[in-house]
Amino acid sequence: MSLVGRRGSRILTNFIYDTVIASSPSGTADANSLVDFVYRVLLSALFLRGETKAKASLLEVPKSWVVSLSGSSHSKKVNGTAASIISRPTWVKWTTYTAPEIIRGISTFYHAAIFSPAHPFRQNALQPLALPQLDQENLFWSSAVDPVSLSIACLPSGLGGKWYRLYCSDQDGLSFLSFQKGLQSYAGATVMLIRTKNMAVFGFYTDCPWKDSRSWFGGEGFDSYLFRLDPVLSVYGPTYEGKGQY
Repeated sequence: MSLVGRRGSRILTNFIYDTVIASSPSGTADANSLVDFVYRVLLSALFLRGETKAKASLLEVPKSWVVSLSGSSHSKKVNGTAASIISRPTWVKWTTYTAPEIIRGISTFYHAAIFSPAHPFRQNALQPLALPQLDQENLFWSSAVDPVSLSIACLPSGLGGKWYRLYCSDQDGLSFLSFQKGLQSYAGATVMLIRTKNMAVFGFYTDCPWKDSRSWFGGEGFDSYLFRLDPVLSVYGPTYEGKGQY
């Protein structure tokens, strides 16, 4: 019941942490071990559901996740090697605000392993992890197991599922008016992805339709936020400054 997410996400969050501690000779949870465990389980879930043919044992853990999780930890010598030791509150905070959809990936794996990949998910349970799906040419990821694609799927608000491209600088040029027209032509949620010349990837998400405005408009919390995917996974929500301004 717990492993397939029917008792809430917090139980799964603690299950991950306790599993890593139980398998650690030092009895601690470091950033690399936590990310390694999560990444293998996510890839295994995709493998069982037929979304990838890659073997988790042949892939390296996403360094951007390790760096992100290590940012609020302390370093300690474990078996003579410096490691970023992660406390339980730090782990809970990271999975809550930076990569909350990771928990869906964990429950998806155990659901597929215990029942079957085709077994339906109960409405009161965590729904399966959804990867971003884009039919048009995509310059940001080439496979489901790409860290950029998987990082997007694990961000707040559940960004996985069918995507429709509104604008691409390589296809539509660098005119800001074309960019603006692409955004304002769509009334749904939008994701903006940018890759810099040094290959860093960052972006913006909002579930509010775009419009011309001289002041803030949008929701609160994680209805709109900035994010980084590479070289570090980070999420930045709006900050309230008073008088309805963020």
